[in-house]
Amino acid sequence: VICLAHLGVDDESAPDGHRSVDLYANTKGIDLIIDGHSHTVMTAGENGEPVQSTGTKFENIGVVVIDNATKAIEDRFLIPTKVMGGEDGKTVLSELAQDKTVAAEAKKIIDRVDAEYNVVFAKSEVELNGAKAPGNRTEETNNGDLITDALVWSVLKEGGLTVDDDHVVAITNGGGIRAAIKVGDVTKKDLNTVLPFGNTIAVVYVTGAELLEALEASTYCTPDPVGGYPQTCGIKFAINTAKAYDKTDDTYPGSTYYGPKTIQRVTIESINGKPFSPTDTYAVVTNNFCAAGGDTYYAFKAASAQFDTGIVMDEAVMAYVEEVLGGVISAEKYGKIRGDQTQLRFADLKAGAWYLDAVNYAVDNKIMNGVSEKNFDPNGKTTRAMIMTMLARMEGVDTTPAEGETWYAKGVQWAIDNKISDGSNPTAQISRQELATMLYRYAQSKGQGFKDLWEFKLDYTDADKVATWAYEPLCWMTMNKVINGMGDGTFNPTGSATRAQVAKVLMAYQGIAA
Repeated sequence: VICLAHLGVDDESAPDGHRSVDLYANTKGIDLIIDGHSHTVMTAGENGEPVQSTGTKFENIGVVVIDNATKAIEDRFLIPTKVMGGEDGKTVLSELAQDKTVAAEAKKIIDRVDAEYNVVFAKSEVELNGAKAPGNRTEETNNGDLITDALVWSVLKEGGLTVDDDHVVAITNGGGIRAAIKVGDVTKKDLNTVLPFGNTIAVVYVTGAELLEALEASTYCTPDPVGGYPQTCGIKFAINTAKAYDKTDDTYPGSTYYGPKTIQRVTIESINGKPFSPTDTYAVVTNNFCAAGGDTYYAFKAASAQFDTGIVMDEAVMAYVEEVLGGVISAEKYGKIRGDQTQLRFADLKAGAWYLDAVNYAVDNKIMNGVSEKNFDPNGKTTRAMIMTMLARMEGVDTTPAEGETWYAKGVQWAIDNKISDGSNPTAQISRQELATMLYRYAQSKGQGFKDLWEFKLDYTDADKVATWAYEPLCWMTMNKVINGMGDGTFNPTGSATRAQVAKVLMAYQGIAA
């Protein structure tokens, strides 16, 4: 019994048992699995499972020798189709792979395609992300932004939709984006390599609730990679990766993926800049694979209405680049991601909160940690020791305590040595003016701060409450927009600095320091 599979052995499929080795472990009677999908070159699984895969792009020929009488598999192995041996030391086809008649016919086809597709039709000022993870299967990318922009444009140009333009969005699965676009000349072949499957553009009409379901299902394991990860246009949403995916008891019909029993992780903030409604009807521009329920998108297959435009995805992107972008994928438009997606790493963070970017920045740069694995506590108070430790980490100091040391010992000692603080009262809550002062001293140690004579007046209504020793630091921090008031015209100098405020201030300082 030989099983022909397209499961692969990628780590991203391991948690849900979607790999070929998992299939073998949970079935009886299979003698050999000939596998695909992960492009792995293998004659057996890690634990000796009879799984064979030849890689990709005709790298190898797989051979299985079966005794005709006993039906036993006597041998199995791979023969490479390319070997080192050319005069210039480059890879050449082995004799096994050569057939003059076939090669001649193949060359005719290749030459005809190259004549059309190797033509430069655009230039890119940026590299468009073609990676899997971190990349198109884990987060928003500039490649995903370009492709989904093109999908929406191509459908709106044709017209005929039954919803207003502000209810038109796009989603394509990150697993369908297979390569990067490099800086420089861009050919049609480059775009075809990015989108190699020949998918056509489809439109699916869904309710807001069904759209939420699709996003929840397609980000069920984020930040771990999954092929269904949504690259989007027109949808501003957040994924709280610290919250568990509440999956249904059974998989979607005909699928290996589980739908969401409740919506726990995804929050849609807006659609094309307008409020999201779970009862409104939205037109989702996608590819025919997702429209048919591919990957995690059963919600699209089950939708009330859909149609296929017949427009091929890579051709739509080419047309968009030529007609809308004028043949230039600019750094101004695609140098950075659009920022429609936010990933919340802690369960107590709220979508759309003013501090999200700052918290991500502080955590990414190992300046701050959560108060636990699941929570950040944005409104929690900070102590003097915390700030000293954070500044030490910004300076690259390893603040890991030695055995028997308090968690803040190294940070406090560093602050004392560098005249950032005298180290007193380390466990006392730090006030907003103390935070500004400590950070100002750190800035001065880097050659920043006011030089010689200076003049600046604080415009806060409670400026007279600022301590004399904090006035200069607060002036410099305010002038450089490192620190802000409370929104009501006050600064609240003696108020406690929250963890979210500290993250925001440290990110703002690093921005000017850079």
